[in-house]
Amino acid sequence: MNHTETALQLATAGATLADIQKKLTTDGASKADALAALDNVLTYYKTLANFNPEVEMGRAYSRLNLIFLNGVKVQDFKTAIAAQKELNRLLGLYGKNNQPTPAQPPTYDIDELLSLPEPGPEPTDRGASGEEGGGN
Repeated sequence: MNHTETALQLATAGATLADIQKKLTTDGASKADALAALDNVLTYYKTLANFNPEVEMGRAYSRLNLIFLNGVKVQDFKTAIAAQKELNRLLGLYGKNNQPTPAQPPTYDIDELLSLPEPGPEPTDRGASGEEGGGN
C-alpha cells in the first residue's frame, strides 16, 4: 500500500491529519512524502464533494424505488415501508415535525375555465379498411 492509500484509509476511518502524518513518517515516509499524501487525500475528498445534485437525487430516487420493489417482492413490508418513508423524506413530502404535508387543492381561475371551448364529439376509431373498430 502506498502512502496516499494509507492516508486515505486512515482519514476515512476518522484519523486527524496530524495523526496520519505521524503514522506515515513512522512507517518510513519522508515529511514531504507524507504531506504530499495528505494533499492527495484532500484533493480526492474535494473531487468527491463536487457532485451534481440532480444526478444524485435521481440515483437516490432509483435506489429507494428498487429497495421498495424488492421489499414488496419478497414480502418484506418493513423494508418496503422504510424505503417509502425515506423516499417521501427525500422528495420533501414531509413538513414540520416529519408530518406529511397535506396536499393543497388546485386553484382555478373561473374566467379561464369558462372561456375554454366546449368539447367536441368523441373521435371514432377507423382502421385501414375504413370500418369502425379497425376492420378486424
